[in-house]
Amino acid sequence: FKGGEQVTYYFQAGTCTSEEYQFTVQKKDSIRLFGEKRENENGFELELCSEEDNIYLLKKTVVNGVSMFQILPGPCEKAVGETEWKPLEELEETGLSEIREIYFWKEKDRIFSTGICTEAEKGEGFYGFGERYNHINQRGNLVDVYVYNQYKDQGIRTYMPMPYFLSSEGYGIFLPTDHYTEFDLCSTEEDSWKMEAETEGICWYRFNGTPKEMIGQFTGITGRPAMLPEWAFGPWMSSNNWDSEAEVRRQVELTKKYDIPATVLVIEAWSDEATYYIFNDAVYEENSGKDGFSYSDFQFPEWGKWPDPKGMVKYLHENGLKCILWQIPIIKYINSLHHIQKDRDEGYALEHGYCAKKKDGTPYRMPEGWFTDSLLMDYTSSEAASWWMDKRKYLVDEVQIDGFKTDGGEFVFGDEVQFADGRTGKEMRNEYPNLYIREHYQYIHEKRNGIVFSRAGFTGASRMPAHWAGDEKSTFSAFKRNLCAGLNAGISGVPFWGWDLAGFSGEIPSAELFARSAAMAAFCPIMQYHAESKAEFNQDRTPWNIAERRNAPWVLDVYRYYAKLRMALLPYIMEEAEKSVKTGVPLMRALWLEYPEDKKAGTIYDEYLFGDDLLVAPVVEEGKTCLLYTSDAA
Repeated sequence: FKGGEQVTYYFQAGTCTSEEYQFTVQKKDSIRLFGEKRENENGFELELCSEEDNIYLLKKTVVNGVSMFQILPGPCEKAVGETEWKPLEELEETGLSEIREIYFWKEKDRIFSTGICTEAEKGEGFYGFGERYNHINQRGNLVDVYVYNQYKDQGIRTYMPMPYFLSSEGYGIFLPTDHYTEFDLCSTEEDSWKMEAETEGICWYRFNGTPKEMIGQFTGITGRPAMLPEWAFGPWMSSNNWDSEAEVRRQVELTKKYDIPATVLVIEAWSDEATYYIFNDAVYEENSGKDGFSYSDFQFPEWGKWPDPKGMVKYLHENGLKCILWQIPIIKYINSLHHIQKDRDEGYALEHGYCAKKKDGTPYRMPEGWFTDSLLMDYTSSEAASWWMDKRKYLVDEVQIDGFKTDGGEFVFGDEVQFADGRTGKEMRNEYPNLYIREHYQYIHEKRNGIVFSRAGFTGASRMPAHWAGDEKSTFSAFKRNLCAGLNAGISGVPFWGWDLAGFSGEIPSAELFARSAAMAAFCPIMQYHAESKAEFNQDRTPWNIAERRNAPWVLDVYRYYAKLRMALLPYIMEEAEKSVKTGVPLMRALWLEYPEDKKAGTIYDEYLFGDDLLVAPVVEEGKTCLLYTSDAA
């Protein structure tokens, strides 16, 4: 096919024949010539001519010392003979190596995707792309930029992608788009790489310098990281099993009993699992759905799971612990029973257009995944965002929580989902987590200098700290994957990151895995243990539960040592974190960031720098120790 043809097909099995289906063959239009360069004060412009004699415009602009290139959509027809044309192979000053191809995929006359293929150096490494679990050097891979909720075993998928990378050849590339993007990193052809975005035309920034300098250039464009309060850098406690005030208080008393310091306690299973802003078992008179509640509107019965939420948070504060509550950006679909307040909230939200819609204007309900058939909040509407946060006002102002665990956000399925500001699922698949998290971060940060703790994100995520690596098994293999994720997040400008040490899902970790993970987490931006849910036996990843269930009392001593070491490191961590905020350079640094000229350093994921002065080499193999690699460039 040349492209543009309409194909009709059907299926046949025996005497049965399906209905007919049709599709249009996509058409590829490639650039073959370029015209005379026209210099201007901030860069240049030149024309590009395609195989179909369509004309496109290539522009270079220097922004704060960084070169930005654009191939602007068209095409517009123009006589080829009007200017002096040269073959594309001679085109220089694009911020790329020698370009092999610039191309456009078209449906009829509409461009829906634009790509560039350029030469790659032998052995060239590609680093970044957001939080990636598979490795730190992505050469040989197809890497797409698409927010994805992969429950465990993420592979190359990620909750937090970015259309950005740094090359071992001393340059970096960033595509300032929220549309789907794909990078072919010497996967199809070992001597070239491609970038392709589902946009009419393409734009990219070109960075130059050392890796740390280029991270500074990248975060200078996308936003420097926001700073965390000191308490966020201490040891965290968390489990999805802590579903009552009595259990929360019991866990605090246990950490005190075993002389194990902690500064943050996360409560996931606190709400009614319907509104996600009312405590489970609270008694109250339902309202119309328009307004939020005050604390005095609730009664918290002694027989309930949370008889005194305000007193509980005060108790946590008195014991040196900040309190973070779990959140999700949905109005939940419940098919088994009616929840009156949830139903009224839903009715009010739908009446006022506060949720995402389908193309025909009807409510968008998530077609798959974690919360199938639930409504998705539309944070592009300031009115909707204010209504949503007002429901949570009493939690912040009166209960005085200190943060939100902003889980999920990977819920935009399909390009045709509609949002209030005119954007669609095409843009919002990637951008939605940032909007959702930003609303919660700004609210809690302005009122209580609080934070969020988020799984998903996109370019610029570091402006709403902090983040964690999502769902993972309790295995040594998962330990390695999370190390890669943290280092890649750092290369991508997200310095305040953590993981559920030793994993959170399935059978509890071995004593050895828990101890090795705790040692590493003491030198990780966020040090946290967390567990998934209840089972026949206690699944908590607390050191006392691991010690008891694994018959390994020494685990308590190991974890206590590293938790106290972490507390002793806080002045150092705060000093190094301030440097990250100022420069964008991460706390947790792949060796390659520090020693880019060392080829071996570019392959190492199980050794890293924690700030300027600490070299960390976790033991990531069961039953083994580790060999420390020291670079000759050090």
